[in-house]
Amino acid sequence: MRLGPENRFISTEEVAGLRRVRRYAVPRRLIERATERRLAGDWRGALAVAGVDVDFDPAEVAAAHGSVVAASLVSDLRHLVPDLVRWHLPRVLGGRSTIDTDRTVVLAGYGAGLSMAPYLHLRTPPMADGPQRLALRFGAVPGETSPGLFAVRIEDWRSVRHLWDARHTDGLRAAVGGSGRIPFFHDDGTPLTPEELAAPGDDAAARAERVTLLHQEGKVSEAFAAAGVDWDPALPPSERSWRRFRSSAGRRSTSPGWSPPCGAPQPRAAGSAS
Repeated sequence: MRLGPENRFISTEEVAGLRRVRRYAVPRRLIERATERRLAGDWRGALAVAGVDVDFDPAEVAAAHGSVVAASLVSDLRHLVPDLVRWHLPRVLGGRSTIDTDRTVVLAGYGAGLSMAPYLHLRTPPMADGPQRLALRFGAVPGETSPGLFAVRIEDWRSVRHLWDARHTDGLRAAVGGSGRIPFFHDDGTPLTPEELAAPGDDAAARAERVTLLHQEGKVSEAFAAAGVDWDPALPPSERSWRRFRSSAGRRSTSPGWSPPCGAPQPRAAGSAS
């Protein structure tokens, strides 16, 4: 079974948008400058280069929450990779490359299990057309329904530190399902050529590449089979029929007070203009 472009999980336009984001929204110069400041121990400078405003002072955190919490926070700040954060943030897409608006991204928590425990968290811009600056905050997160549980539009990155923490970037390899190379790349991070992707292979990365390429080509049944999943695309039998509903609707339309459900086509009287 082939899947049409309009029915795929992610459209070709969205794929193009993501590529544009990677190329222009997080430019090489920003990555280089932020990395230079971070490796020099200047976490404030690294955040400033990446367009991140810091809304707290570690000294005030120490006064309010103690030296242990403050020391843990500063350690996280020194290893925070702001360009990597921008790389992974959700985007508006739909032909745009701007960051999704009014999102909260929780990076780390301090005082697990405590009510109103403080978190290191980011806020995305309020408008898609405005400045793309981020706000880095420390404190309680509005929308925490219970300790460690958050409402919608709050992303919890505490367990996925490879998305922002320099000490855990190798976790991406495990997150995509392998201890060897990442799918579509060599061990050194260089992309595979089309010829290399076409070569047979049975390691985890090769299987992931095969399944992904089949799905991108619209070969859904073949992709499921390559992943070891039995899939029957046939719809199950159903007693419900839109055609039967339309015929019965025509009969019931003569009953006083009857009207078709919301969204159903209104029956026309015989001989009415089409």
